Amino acid sequence: MPLTPKQHCIVTEYLVDLNATQAALRAGYSARTAPQQSSRLLKNVDVQAAIATKQTHQLKALEVRIEDVLPDLKAIALTDLHVLSEQSGVPARWADKLKALELLMKHLGLRSGDGHIPHAPGGRRRGRAGGQPATTPRWWRPRRGVSVLR
Repeated sequence: MPLTPKQHCIVTEYLVDLNATQAALRAGYSARTAPQQSSRLLKNVDVQAAIATKQTHQLKALEVRIEDVLPDLKAIALTDLHVLSEQSGVPARWADKLKALELLMKHLGLRSGDGHIPHAPGGRRRGRAGGQPATTPRWWRPRRGVSVLR
C-alpha cells in the first residue's frame, strides 16, 4: 500500500533525528496527538519499510560502513580521557566514553535499546547482590527430611 503524503513527511522528518514525536510535530500533527500518532505510524509496516529504504540510501550516499565506525568507537571507549583530549584537540568527557561503550555494547548485542543488559549466553543469571542466583536451582534445594549439615 503506498504511503500518504503525511506518512512520507513523517519518514523524512524521522530520519533527521530519529525522534518520532518530533517528526510527527514537524510533519504537522498536533502537540496533543503527536506521541500517539508517531508510535502508531512507526508500527506501520509500510512506514518501517520506507524508513529502512531511506536509511540504506543515506548510508550508501555517505559510504559509511560499520567496519569503519567500530574501530573509532573502540578507541574512544578504551583510550584514557587525557590522551583522547590531546589527540582530538577537544576536551573529552566521561559522557563521551560512556556513550561510546553503550553504542559498542548495543552493537555487540550486550545491551538492547531499552537499557536491559541480557545475561551471557550459556551463563547463569545473577539476581541479588552477593552473586546469589535469581532463582534457586532445583538441585540446590534440600529434600525433605535430609539435613544439609552433616
